Amino acid sequence: MSKITVTVPAQVAVLLRGALHMELIRACEDAPGAKPESVTRACWTPVLSRMGAAFRGLDLIGWDEPEEQQPVTIALDRTMIEALETDAEMLDWLSEQEKSESAEGRARAARRAATIERFLASLSERRAAATLMIPTAALPLIRECAYEGIPMVSEAIDRGVDPRECSRRLDAISDMLDAIDWSEDEQPTEDVDAAEHAGTVKEVAPAIMATLTTAVRELDDGDPEKPKNEDELRLLSELYAQARKVLGE
Repeated sequence: MSKITVTVPAQVAVLLRGALHMELIRACEDAPGAKPESVTRACWTPVLSRMGAAFRGLDLIGWDEPEEQQPVTIALDRTMIEALETDAEMLDWLSEQEKSESAEGRARAARRAATIERFLASLSERRAAATLMIPTAALPLIRECAYEGIPMVSEAIDRGVDPRECSRRLDAISDMLDAIDWSEDEQPTEDVDAAEHAGTVKEVAPAIMATLTTAVRELDDGDPEKPKNEDELRLLSELYAQARKVLGE
């Protein structure tokens, strides 16, 4: 998977934070410790990449556990999913260690593993059922929405929105533009399944929908631009509705 925007339950958020901290430890343990590997860029690149991905995840979920954890809506990426999977495997193993773990400790590990596994299963079910197909004819329209979303992030920064949230929005827009291509020159020749970008579509589409709604209302019936704007508004409204459905709204 690439990214999927979900609301992570409070209990899973706590476990995800711990899983990402453990991923940092594992990455450090895998760092090259002897020459010549320890002084080569090639050996450090994968380690630093893993650490950077864990840093980004902790920036989203929060590095420190609050007094009362709340559900959080974030874009889960491969690093976060794999960290949870690794922790679930370790917890499963701990739940069976009668010689080294107390009965209470084994039961706690089993509960935590089950919590992670249920959450991961819900992601699999959701991805299997969720589709957001963007027709090739609509790619320029969605691209326009994405480009309009970039200055919206700048405005959010000026309004005092958390810089980490603004960074998340920019990353999400960039990811979607990567999927549909940044220009028409090399855009996909087939419809694009953009289910993992549903949150971004939902965020950036309303501004263009509002512009098209105004144009349709103000243009004369005989204006040749009116049918085009009507078609674009209909298409974008349908994609917006599909994106909300993918997000479970």
